[in-house]
Amino acid sequence: MKFRIADQKDLDEILTVQKSAFKRLYEKYHDDETSPYTETITTITRRFETDDYAYYVLVDNFGVIVGYVGVQKMDSTHFRIGILGVEQSVQGKGYGAIILSNMKNLFRNDYYLELDTILEENRLVAFYENNGFQPFGELMTLQRGMTLVKMRYHSRD
Repeated sequence: MKFRIADQKDLDEILTVQKSAFKRLYEKYHDDETSPYTETITTITRRFETDDYAYYVLVDNFGVIVGYVGVQKMDSTHFRIGILGVEQSVQGKGYGAIILSNMKNLFRNDYYLELDTILEENRLVAFYENNGFQPFGELMTLQRGMTLVKMRYHSRD
C-alpha cells in the first residue's frame, strides 16, 4: 500500500471510489443535499483546485486507489477531514485506519483533526473513536433519523 497526495489524474478514480463508498448510506438516508454519493466530478475538481484543500489516496500494490481522504487546512494547527472513503468491496479490512494513521503522520506538531459523521451509524462512530477521535460540540440534525456528530482528534491526547 502507498499513501500519497492525489493529483489531477486521480480525480475520476476518486469519484468512482466515492460512489462505491457512500452508496449504502445514500440508499438508506436518500440525502440528496449533502451525500457524497450525489457529488459530481465538478465538485471534486473544485475542491482539488482550492489552495487550502488536498486529497490523499491509498493505492494498492496494483496501482488502484482503494481509499482516499479530503482534508482542509483551517489554520496552522487545525485541519478538517471533509471526506474519507474506502471502496465498498474492501471495507472492513483496515484501509480506513491506514488512511487515518497516515493523515496523523503528515503533521508534526500539536494539531487537531476534525470531522463530521452520522451519529446513527454506530460502526462509523466506533471506527473514529477507535482511531482516537472524540465527540465534541453540538449535534446537527440533517433530517429525521440522520444527525451529524462532530468528532475531534488532538495529537496530544
